[in-house]
Amino acid sequence: GVEILTMSAHSGEGMVELKEAIRDLAKRAQAGISSLYAFRLPVQRAFALHGAGTVATGVCASGKLEEGQDVEAQPSGLKSRVRRVHIHGRKSSQALPGLRTALNLPQLEVNHCKRGVVMAAPGTLRAGSLLHLDWTPLAKAPELKQGGEVQVLSGTGAVEGRLYLPPATASDE
Repeated sequence: GVEILTMSAHSGEGMVELKEAIRDLAKRAQAGISSLYAFRLPVQRAFALHGAGTVATGVCASGKLEEGQDVEAQPSGLKSRVRRVHIHGRKSSQALPGLRTALNLPQLEVNHCKRGVVMAAPGTLRAGSLLHLDWTPLAKAPELKQGGEVQVLSGTGAVEGRLYLPPATASDE
């Protein structure tokens, strides 16, 4: 599945195609990096401010957001333009990682910004309903049971779930 390009260093034949392929590869790599470090703010609380609309607060987990940019609430996918940004209670032109941030989101309602919702740069996050993982239980941890209830904590959200364990293999017994 890897593209193979032929070119000649002596005649320069194929050089244009090689440069285009390198540019395309760099663009794809940059897109992957930018989504990894894109703006994310797990919402801790939200409220309505008379005359301004909905304000969502939390600590910026990654990326940077400028006043006037759009954000997307996940998991709903609803979008809003950011009217104003406040950092630690003071007006700011941008949100940065690690800072207590408030976003004025006029196109969203308070119920769209509940605790656990993540505000993100549009198109950089996808929500799902299944978490697949490998784990090593702690020495004194209780035994996990098929269908057992669990609570998954992520960002500021807590999600109730059920365990679906793989079937036991001969080496497990």
